[in-house]
Amino acid sequence: MECIQEDLRTTAPKNGLSPEENIVIPKTGQNKDCDPRTTIHVDSFLYDDDLIDSLCDEGHMTRNYCIDCGSRNISPLTFISHSASREQVEFVFQWALPDLTGKTLVDIGSRLGPFLYGAFLYSSATGIYGIEMNSHFCQLQQKVVEKYSMSERVQIICDDMCNQSKVLQQADVVILHNVFEFFLPPDAQSRTESISLLNMMIQEQKFLKVVDCHEHRHVEVLHHFHCHQKQTP
Repeated sequence: MECIQEDLRTTAPKNGLSPEENIVIPKTGQNKDCDPRTTIHVDSFLYDDDLIDSLCDEGHMTRNYCIDCGSRNISPLTFISHSASREQVEFVFQWALPDLTGKTLVDIGSRLGPFLYGAFLYSSATGIYGIEMNSHFCQLQQKVVEKYSMSERVQIICDDMCNQSKVLQQADVVILHNVFEFFLPPDAQSRTESISLLNMMIQEQKFLKVVDCHEHRHVEVLHHFHCHQKQTP
């Protein structure tokens, strides 16, 4: 996993965003206070806190901004990631999910592919699919899959999730990690096709949502329409 991270750091931008992406700041929810002028996008799969500190020490990044230019009146910048960290990925496959031997896993909005690589390295899932509509990220993932000989079990699908209902229906586990927020306006997030697909996955008890809450890494597993939280020990 560390080798994959190192490879991606040389090809992916530090903010983990594709040139094709148009960021939409949320108007509601826990990230509604993100100000585009003071919010820094950093991919947590590629850069943990120690690496960010090193980049700050080297002058490549800063954690603060000046409220009144030229004064000492400074405030911390908001850091946000659109990927899961390596620790989150390891927790999902080592603690949150059951044995995936012979199972099929689908990651919707797979971006740089951390959950795909985690499923390959930490589980025995036979079918691992990443559905990603951004061609830039699909190319980066495909390079990793080919370089590390994952093609037998891992497949990248460059498409909208709404066109892949057959793949989703065959899945035993479906992962969504910050799929819509920041990338789609509210009206697009509530598209009938998306809602119906998500309802289908919840009803079939194969929906896994990874979240960060108050800096504590945990996952929410929706099972029988109830949400059970498991927190890292």
